[in-house]
Amino acid sequence: MTQFAKYHIAFADYEKRGVFTMASTVPEAKEALNRFKMEAASEVGVNLKQGYNGDLTAKQAGSVGGQMVNVMCPVRTVQFQRTNWTKNNQLQPITYEFCIAV
Repeated sequence: MTQFAKYHIAFADYEKRGVFTMASTVPEAKEALNRFKMEAASEVGVNLKQGYNGDLTAKQAGSVGGQMVNVMCPVRTVQFQRTNWTKNNQLQPITYEFCIAV
């Protein structure tokens, strides 16, 4: 199991308990969010430091947050073919993209 998978399972549990609204009062929640943020930053190549990171550009900060969202709510793609009745039974490719939020 990867680090991100471990964090994802922990966040699903934290979210059920409302930890995202209590992150400032629950030390374990704040620690988990900070670890997750550091892991996401290293994945996208942004050098985060503990404390204030006001020297980051909006693009860098957004890429960290975007990576966190991609891990917590990955996009799934399903592709299949169906018969198109309006075009003499030709097969038509169909693609669905969806996100499952826990």
